[in-house]
Amino acid sequence: MINPKRLPKPDHKEFESTLKRRGVKYYYHYSCISNLPSILEHGILSRKELNARKIKPVQLHGWGHKYWEMEDFICLCLTPPKGMLKRFKNPYLALAIPAMIAGYKGAYFSPTNSAKDTMDFDDILGRESIDAFECLFHHDEGDFLKSRMTEILIQNHIDSKEIVEIVFPEWTLEVWIWWIKGLLGLSPIVKVDSSLFCL
Repeated sequence: MINPKRLPKPDHKEFESTLKRRGVKYYYHYSCISNLPSILEHGILSRKELNARKIKPVQLHGWGHKYWEMEDFICLCLTPPKGMLKRFKNPYLALAIPAMIAGYKGAYFSPTNSAKDTMDFDDILGRESIDAFECLFHHDEGDFLKSRMTEILIQNHIDSKEIVEIVFPEWTLEVWIWWIKGLLGLSPIVKVDSSLFCL
């Protein structure tokens, strides 16, 4: 469910038809399992917002020396971010966000890893239209990306109610507990899908 406070882009309706044509339902945000209670309480926050609220997560997504440029953005992926997953020191999960968030203001599209030196920050800010979104894909149909490192960048925060599913790589006792919470409506639906974590 998209936060009703989000403002639709001028080409909002085109995003609806494009996402349906391509069969794209969700983007995924990867994080440590230990961050989950805080995420469900506060939402997914950019580093700037985390600092403003004085929240310290277990482990942060890194942008290296581009930290200051990217500090107000949250990274979403269509495919597993292999480099980032390899760097995680703690058990991790994926949070499914409705793909339609791309049709609202504050959503930008990076055709490759936004931390790369070749990816200019101002260029990313110019990539928010339906045409920029379509350029991420190889073909007119389907979800085959030109680059597995494609990112959807969301400014400032993603509300906890915009998290549709919590996806884990495998069943553990902790995952079963979260699964029960999902059944009881105390958290988003919980699933296990190892394909979202393939390295």
